[in-house]
Formats: sequence, structure tokens, C-alpha cells
Amino acid sequence: VSAYPYRVDLASVDESEVTITVRNFRDAEQTHRVALKLPEGITAEPPVLEGSVAPHSRRSFDVTLRVDRSRAPRGLTIVPLD
Repeated sequence: VSAYPYRVDLASVDESEVTITVRNFRDAEQTHRVALKLPEGITAEPPVLEGSVAPHSRRSFDVTLRVDRSRAPRGLTIVPLD
């Protein structure tokens, strides 16, 4: 499952796999550290995406999102990604 179209529906499941892609538009290798900021009650494994991306290329990361309904705000079912 991809993060496209930039949201994940957790209404009927407690866990969902997404693929997050980091793109490098530059002419040189680029290092990155992406810390996922999620709503209360939602966790990600891994919570941080670190690495490097070759020039003019991309790198994809598989991430598992989990919801703890006892901690999530009532009515939260969609997690937006950008």
C-alpha cells in the first residue's frame, strides 16, 4: 500500500502498511532524517526515516502505522501524509 493519495484510513483497521518515498531533485547525494509527526494515539514503525538518496532519484521506506484507540481522539479515522 502506498501513502498515495496522501492519507490512510484507519476506521476499520488498527494497523496499516504505507510506503513513504523520499525524493532528491538535486545534482548531489542528499542525506535526510524524516521524523514522522503523528496524531495522538497513532504510532509508526520505524518512527524516523534516515539515510541518503542519490542525485535525481528516490528511496522508499515501508512504514507500519498503528492506532491505539484508547489514546486517539474520538472520531480520528484518517491520517494525512505529506
